[in-house]
Amino acid sequence: MLSFVPKDISRIFPDSELLLVSWGGFPEEYQGAIIKPKTPLFQKIGKLFIEEWEKEFGKGKYYLADSFNEMDLPKTDEPITELLAEYGSAIYESIKSGNPDAVWVVQGWMFTYQRNIWNKETANALFSKIPDDKLMILDYAYEYNGIAYKNGYNYEVFEGYNNKPWIYGFMLNSGGKTGHTGVHNYYATNPAELLNSPYNKSNSGFGFAPEGIENNEVTFELVSDMAWTTEEIELDNWYIGYSKARYGEAPAEMAQAWQLLRETSYGTMTDHPRFGFQGNGGSFSTGTINKDPRIFQAIEKFLSCSDELKDSELYRADALEFAATLLCHKAEDWFGYAYNAHQIKDFKTRDKAGEWALQLLTNADRLLENHPTLNLQRWIDFARTASSDVKQQDKYEEDARRILTVWGPPKLKLGVNDYAARMWGGLIRDYYRERMAGKLKSLRLNQAYDNRAFEDAWVSAKGVSEITPLPIHWSQPRA
Repeated sequence: MLSFVPKDISRIFPDSELLLVSWGGFPEEYQGAIIKPKTPLFQKIGKLFIEEWEKEFGKGKYYLADSFNEMDLPKTDEPITELLAEYGSAIYESIKSGNPDAVWVVQGWMFTYQRNIWNKETANALFSKIPDDKLMILDYAYEYNGIAYKNGYNYEVFEGYNNKPWIYGFMLNSGGKTGHTGVHNYYATNPAELLNSPYNKSNSGFGFAPEGIENNEVTFELVSDMAWTTEEIELDNWYIGYSKARYGEAPAEMAQAWQLLRETSYGTMTDHPRFGFQGNGGSFSTGTINKDPRIFQAIEKFLSCSDELKDSELYRADALEFAATLLCHKAEDWFGYAYNAHQIKDFKTRDKAGEWALQLLTNADRLLENHPTLNLQRWIDFARTASSDVKQQDKYEEDARRILTVWGPPKLKLGVNDYAARMWGGLIRDYYRERMAGKLKSLRLNQAYDNRAFEDAWVSAKGVSEITPLPIHWSQPRA
């Protein structure tokens, strides 16, 4: 981010000209500023950034710089298109001063997300002074164009970005959420539409830019395959081929499972798929994840293939995830039963339903302790091994725990709380389950529950509680 600076930079450069910016609902004390374009300080910092980066990592070519992504535009007395043209030129020139061969790369998410700000005129102004071969727009959220927002394809709204090169693609996942979502019919057909568009001439490629991977593997494979064809993908046969490639075989029940998932979990796009106990500080209500009852049929059919596919490591991993998903669906239902019973003062049912919901989460967690990647300890280990200094390790672990849960500083309630929503062993039992246990206790005591106090304490804690993984028997008992 070449133009972002802390506001206190004025202590060192008292003549710096700054414009304040805001993001994400954070209060002013946590916000930064951007340096006004066409000033010596802007050029100096931009050049220095490129030079220091290349000292560390070697010669580069593509440099991402997003000065306005999800930001309100700065207030100015001059026409906004003139300010944007100045910023675009200043960003490119500062990158160029550090590397004359560099290409400025910019995300296209703001063009999808902020149509109240970005239109053909403002977008063209931002890029108006950049040579065509020195810009690349990563336009990666076409499922939001077509499914979530229904606001028209960017390449049509912005008319091919005035012939500037751009990449067509998908986001696929916000925050690394593990909830199953994404319209496979759309992914299998929509990219082919671009090839027949008059704006295809300025398209430079295809890709995807998720906020987290190691989730929804079937969707990532489908979109990856889409990059290698100019035709729509026929999903009936694709699922069979995918199952054979991933598990070694494609039993009839497996094909039926994927068709049911295609119509349910993978037939709807939920912007933030999560269970009720994962969202809004933990909720007794239904979350945003698809609740179609046919999902249970799909998972049962998937698990019924265990006799044939139990020797496949990838089948076992996916089966564990699906089984835990089923248990989380049931837990969400029972939390709802507990809350509804409390409203009618049926406290005996409330307590039994609540305890069963908590037990279901415990069982889901113990299942996932057998999974190779969906594990909180693995995440924390990655963070801590980044340093040999204990204090730094503690800070890295706190950051790793924060980004999974509250995102922001202590006591600060933001819309990004619970944004990541991972269904992981360790995270379920230590965070989601314990938070819901606190909420159930508050119902019994008729007290308000301070979920943020629990959340901040968990972020500051260390380690993961011990638990015995649930024993797995992959072969079905025979009559």
